[in-house]
Amino acid sequence: MARWHWHYRHGAQRASGVAGRRHAALSLRVIGHLRKALPEGAADRAQHPDRLRLAYLGLRRVPRSRRHVDFRRRQSRDDDDCDRWPFDQRRFDWLLQFPGDRDRDDRLHDFRCVTARHAVFLLSRGKRSAIEGQIVPFLSVLATAILACTAWNISQGMSPPVALRLSAFNVTSIMTDTGFATADFSTWGSFAVGLFFMLYLVGGCAGSTAGAIKIFRWQILFEGVGRALRLMLYPQAIVPVRFQGKSVDDVAISNVRNFFFLYIMTLLFMSLLVMATGLDYLSAISSVAQAMANAGPGLGPVVGPATNFASIPDTAKWLIAFAMVIGRLELVTFLVVLQPWFWRR
Repeated sequence: MARWHWHYRHGAQRASGVAGRRHAALSLRVIGHLRKALPEGAADRAQHPDRLRLAYLGLRRVPRSRRHVDFRRRQSRDDDDCDRWPFDQRRFDWLLQFPGDRDRDDRLHDFRCVTARHAVFLLSRGKRSAIEGQIVPFLSVLATAILACTAWNISQGMSPPVALRLSAFNVTSIMTDTGFATADFSTWGSFAVGLFFMLYLVGGCAGSTAGAIKIFRWQILFEGVGRALRLMLYPQAIVPVRFQGKSVDDVAISNVRNFFFLYIMTLLFMSLLVMATGLDYLSAISSVAQAMANAGPGLGPVVGPATNFASIPDTAKWLIAFAMVIGRLELVTFLVVLQPWFWRR
């Protein structure tokens, strides 16, 4: 079970006056939320090593000499030293640790210490704030994909605990574009291959480092399709498209549609170029899809999780790297720079 540590990190300047009182009030409010979630005596680490616990609340100043220390050099091999990472600004920081035997999962130590930034602000703003926006759709898609993949693996003869563990880890890794894999999911059958390819296109929430199309664009896109279907039945009706409780104008809807069209066309065009280098269809389209989403492993025996990209031709590597740059810049920025009118004064 996961272990939660809660810290308050203080950066280059100390909070004072109204700002200091605001941060102190927010700290006390978050502590109240956390203490209500804790079972009786769960704050004691010795009594409850695997339950949600409040580790400590501390205010500290990060020295200037430690603000730009290399991340991996500063990362400790001890779970209790995860609070030593340097930060340059005041922020709330939750450290999610996955305990386990280091002899077994030492290679996944970088994955065992995960930072979840804005969760404390969602808690401090109340339950309504925590369930609105993109979080519920993202978690719904993630849970549905995990259950579907688990059911498929069980139907293929895999034991339920193993199927749930492998499906949950790999589906979450691909959808969040983390890049880890604990099994060769490209050998799980055609349904699993199709499911993971669709997850390449989903992505995370806005503001995250995840790539692909992202959840908020899918929400606006489906809302726009729903409005179009209603207008076909009721041409005179006024059907607004809403996102996070606010009306979305037609320009924003058009921008989302244009981005979706450009993303799919770029994926197909780059896949065609990679196939011209000699790769098969599955390897080519999955390698381009994972590159544009920055997801990590592809699909198939050539670029799947059990292999790497070393065996593919050099031309294909350059094309995939180019697709990765396009996906990281989210298409529009890259295409705007290529326009002649951008370079005119």
